[in-house]
Amino acid sequence: MIFQSTVPGDYCCRNNWKKYGYMGPTNYYEDPGRLWSIDTQSATPTPVALSKLNAGEQAKDANKSYQPTMLPVAAGGYRWVVFTSTRPYGNTLNSPTTQQDFSNTASYATSTYTAMTNPADIQSQLWVAAIDDSPSGGADRSHPAFWLPSQNFSSNASSGYINERGFWTLAACHPAGTNNASTCEVDEDCCGGASAPKTSACRLDTPISNPPTRHCQTLPPVGSCLAATKSCGATSDCCAGLVCVGAVCATPPPVLVYPPTNYERIYKSDCPDGTKVVWRFFDWKTVTPASNSRIEFYAETQADQTLFSTLPPAPTAVNAMGVVNVGTASGAPITTFTGNSVDQLLAGQMLKSQQYLKITIRFVINSEGTASPILKDWRQSYSCVPAE
Repeated sequence: MIFQSTVPGDYCCRNNWKKYGYMGPTNYYEDPGRLWSIDTQSATPTPVALSKLNAGEQAKDANKSYQPTMLPVAAGGYRWVVFTSTRPYGNTLNSPTTQQDFSNTASYATSTYTAMTNPADIQSQLWVAAIDDSPSGGADRSHPAFWLPSQNFSSNASSGYINERGFWTLAACHPAGTNNASTCEVDEDCCGGASAPKTSACRLDTPISNPPTRHCQTLPPVGSCLAATKSCGATSDCCAGLVCVGAVCATPPPVLVYPPTNYERIYKSDCPDGTKVVWRFFDWKTVTPASNSRIEFYAETQADQTLFSTLPPAPTAVNAMGVVNVGTASGAPITTFTGNSVDQLLAGQMLKSQQYLKITIRFVINSEGTASPILKDWRQSYSCVPAE
């Protein structure tokens, strides 16, 4: 559960507002507001301050978080909260002379802080933050918040906007099928994909294309299995004697020696005019069954995709100019998304993010050639930032 706290004895409406009959549901201008998480199922529930969420660009911008509403389901491996904040958004809504400093939480109890009584100069906007999808323990599970785009604001302080109390609306689930209405990214997109047990799942289309596509598929009843040629997500989905190979249940191949190989994926950014791309995290989930098997990830960015390098398979060293090593997966299975910031790695070689990004994945087989690493899932994110 996520909730807001403020100072004891909230006076509410010091400016004689009457919008709520002097009974404002939560203050969102005058006094500090902080968001907390708590495990309601714990024997001794303990509130944990969501410090990363509550923080702002400057120290004085902290603790101006109000009116939280949670997305009722997990998405992308996180929980999501939308909330109101009067914190500045860069330089656009930055009002350093009128925003009070609420960073010193120790001053709340003694009322030494200065309340904000100039609401006409402050604009309230909606912000969104990710929360780790795990029970609230003793650690901050929040991540820095981002401003929700396309909100009204005014350069005239006296006509500022009050955007408050955002709510979530879940998109309609996608039925099983092969048309556009059944496309998906995760199981939760599918009708029955979030139930327990699941009755539908998001599966790769076979044969696998580049880039790969996915559609919602109906799962067999509990206790049943998938026959040969049926699409699968793991070998456990297939009937006895079959394995999940290339997202299809199949008889295990007789070949016991695997050659090293590469897989390539080219991403194209779609940033509007006046902005430029910044390639963010490339993440992966892997299984490397032998101590000396691994998966290597490399990235290269270009304005023209015909200029990309073609990397050699292992064990030949990678020496191509402009190619950065994103990371290596080995050892125990990586079951949660793990990766690195591509833009930071590019910057380390004095390179800037360009329109196209090529990811090369090198599958390095164990020395006996009998254990092949498996790339279970991957994802690449990017941002469009103002071009200066």
